[in-house]
Amino acid sequence: MDPIERVGNKLLWLDEVDSTNTYLKEHMDDPQFPHGTAVYTDCQTAGKGRRGNHWGGSNPNIMNRPGASLALSFLLRKTKLEDMGVLPLLMAIAACRGLKGVCPNLEFGIKWPNDIICQGKKLCGILCESRISADGSSCTVCGIGVNLTQTQQELDNTNLPYAISLYIANQGKDMNRISPEPIASAILDAFENVYQIYCQNGFTALLLEYKQNCVTIGKKVQVIWNQEAKEGEALEISPSGELICKIDGQLHTIRSGEASVRGLYGYV
Repeated sequence: MDPIERVGNKLLWLDEVDSTNTYLKEHMDDPQFPHGTAVYTDCQTAGKGRRGNHWGGSNPNIMNRPGASLALSFLLRKTKLEDMGVLPLLMAIAACRGLKGVCPNLEFGIKWPNDIICQGKKLCGILCESRISADGSSCTVCGIGVNLTQTQQELDNTNLPYAISLYIANQGKDMNRISPEPIASAILDAFENVYQIYCQNGFTALLLEYKQNCVTIGKKVQVIWNQEAKEGEALEISPSGELICKIDGQLHTIRSGEASVRGLYGYV
């Protein structure tokens, strides 16, 4: 790939924005925003997650205060429909790689399909959104939010019992590492490598790494379809990224975006 088109080669800092994903979608038809353009901020006021959820709990001002979190999004041009099921999983692999590079003393995992877990709690959320651009091609915006500096008291005040920040996980140490720039750079570099592997060899070339990082496999889970909850066991990840569960004695293949999966005894 031309170095100009590498993910993150064009990186824009935003002092404040409602949503980095929304910002890139609004500029998708601008030729000055080529493939790989990335934007990031530490002050996102209206971030959103999968299935229309909003991240911020009962007190979003705490989660969105300047410096609390990293919001990072980048633009992929000429994506295909079949990419949408696996892009969130590719993002999750890249996030684990990037975060491990910045914080080598911490362990990171993936709660299927794309929540990043640290010490049993949610550290990052990922959202990929696709639309047709003005030239008729499909484009995708991939976004990630990383909790950086929230204290335990702040998280308690948001009524988000399953959230954690890098500050908490790292016990307040190495705060120069826990800042938007190095984390954004590490995640973008990791994704560029992961995406090239995917484009050349498909998701099967990354499946083992995903499964090794996935904390959902082997767990008792609660699967919520259309507001109906069923208990089962997460058994495997399919070659195309779906979660295979055993529910009521039968195997079910769950696609990313069609159901919510949580641990039976907690978030994980």
